[in-house]
Amino acid sequence: MDELINRSVLSKLLLIFALLMPLLVVLEVLPTINAISFFGLAVIGGSVYFWGLRGGVVSAFYSSLITLSLLSAPWSVNGHVLIMGISVYLVTGIGGGKVINVYRNQRRQIRV
Repeated sequence: MDELINRSVLSKLLLIFALLMPLLVVLEVLPTINAISFFGLAVIGGSVYFWGLRGGVVSAFYSSLITLSLLSAPWSVNGHVLIMGISVYLVTGIGGGKVINVYRNQRRQIRV
């Protein structure tokens, strides 16, 4: 029961992070790419934890789209930083998702 409560709280926190990310970019509250990257990696990490590879891929593309929207930001954003950030999102989402899926499959096989 305690694990269910923790998963519920963590999933709500993940949803809040995912919804806050584009809002803070539009309102220009987060003027640095570092702060936006933190939100993106938090969303990817939580999605990988809850939904494995599928969650990692979806959240990586979501975070990449939000990061690409920074090209129209009023402050100057270096294109190399954006490309590197997007590649880190994709590697983290896909790689982390694969690792979690392998781990869960191995645990299932041990129990059987």
